[in-house]
Amino acid sequence: GTIQPDRAAVIRGKVTGQNGAVLSGVIVTLLGHLEFGQTLTRTDGMFDLAVNGGGQLTLQYEKTGFLPVQRQVNAPWQDFVWAPEVAMILLDSAVATVNLTNATETQVARGTVQRDANGDRQATLLFEPGTTATMVLSDNTTAQVVNPLHIRATEYTVGASGPKAMPAELPPQS
Repeated sequence: GTIQPDRAAVIRGKVTGQNGAVLSGVIVTLLGHLEFGQTLTRTDGMFDLAVNGGGQLTLQYEKTGFLPVQRQVNAPWQDFVWAPEVAMILLDSAVATVNLTNATETQVARGTVQRDANGDRQATLLFEPGTTATMVLSDNTTAQVVNPLHIRATEYTVGASGPKAMPAELPPQS
């Protein structure tokens, strides 16, 4: 009863990795619509997801070890639509440990140096003395103080697949 026959639509899409190779096993869901369940990308990186059409929907792409991605698509009634192709980025393998307890100096967390046509760069985060961290759970309750922190600074925009790998679509002026 979730899919209404007069509004039924299918969203199709393809997911690759940063290197352009297809990614299977990516979980594809609709943001805010758990009732539609989920689908997985196949061995060819493709997926199909049945929904109720008639408006804009936000697809969420998740796979363990990769940065998540979202894309919006306008799903028509009784038809199918192609979602924009996405490229998922592996989490940076570099993990920096930052100890916030009694820190007296600025601490630095860095990702791996990235190289592409835009040159060399390295994601860098600075933690000033006195910085604290607490975990906020999905129900908005605050959990325990988090320390030490284990930081991965992963860049979305590396290489030719950078625009396809952004966490969401960028504004036209960017």
